[in-house]
Amino acid sequence: MIEKEKNRLNYLDILRGIAIIMIVLSHMERGMVSAGINSGYVDFLDMLLYSIHLPLMFILSGITEGLFGKLEEGKVSYGKYLKKNIISLYVPYLIFIYFYWFVKMYIFSGNHEVSFNDLFHLFYNGKWVFWFLLSLLSVKIVHGFFEKYMKNQYICTISFVLIYIISLFTNIKIIYWLSYGLFYHIGYLISKRDILKKYQKFFILGNLITLTIGLFLIGVVDDGIRMLLIGVPISILLFYLFYEKDCFKCIQICGKYSMVIYLCHTLLTASIRTIFLSLGIHNFTILLILGTIMATILSLLVVLIYQKIKIFRFIEYLFYPNEALNKMD
Repeated sequence: MIEKEKNRLNYLDILRGIAIIMIVLSHMERGMVSAGINSGYVDFLDMLLYSIHLPLMFILSGITEGLFGKLEEGKVSYGKYLKKNIISLYVPYLIFIYFYWFVKMYIFSGNHEVSFNDLFHLFYNGKWVFWFLLSLLSVKIVHGFFEKYMKNQYICTISFVLIYIISLFTNIKIIYWLSYGLFYHIGYLISKRDILKKYQKFFILGNLITLTIGLFLIGVVDDGIRMLLIGVPISILLFYLFYEKDCFKCIQICGKYSMVIYLCHTLLTASIRTIFLSLGIHNFTILLILGTIMATILSLLVVLIYQKIKIFRFIEYLFYPNEALNKMD
């Protein structure tokens, strides 16, 4: 999610694009439900979306680290690795969560409750949709430690499996954040092993069977199990489907600027929903589709603005602060 210009692979951008569109779609859907707009299929849609997009995004982050990361090879120190990821993830987190809080507090509250006391907790609390950035940062810190110093994939795998199991029985926030490390590690292993190629038919059949079981049990099991039974197999099947493909240019663009879409879409979906409702449009499906498309396009418009208008070039560095540092070097 955080890679922007260098080390780009078209098929990874396609998968990132699918993931970020699903995220926008899911937040649009939940926003409408909170506003009282509903549909007969909303429960199934909600469970399906939230079973897929988070595992997919973390798996893609793990693949990116495995393919392009220099930590394991000893080309970069753990300290520089930490610095890069803190700047790439925590700095945008701080900027946008406090901007979001300010807008919600003093301009447009939407469906989320805000208070002045949030001001003193947001820097670590991971509230609203921005928790993902703190979760990814936490995962990368821990996984990077294993990668750099442990040099043993079995220990790393067992550790993240245990954390994931513990997360199913506790509400401790840091455990919840780190539980997504299991998906990140799966992506990392995919990038480092040829097993998906060597045993392609076996993995495709196995994931289709697992997905079928997951869909059958979708309304019975909880979120954590659904992600394993639905999110992981769909992520791997998508990987097979688009591996080394160069297609769906519009989705590739969404993947390329997934960080911008992620950080911008929340306020946009709320505003778009409010405008549509004020115009008398209350159909759930129409609102969902149009709202997702518009929020995505408007987010990409931000990219166009800072790329084409020189005076707004600084906006890029709010999303990609490492870019500013790289130009100073």
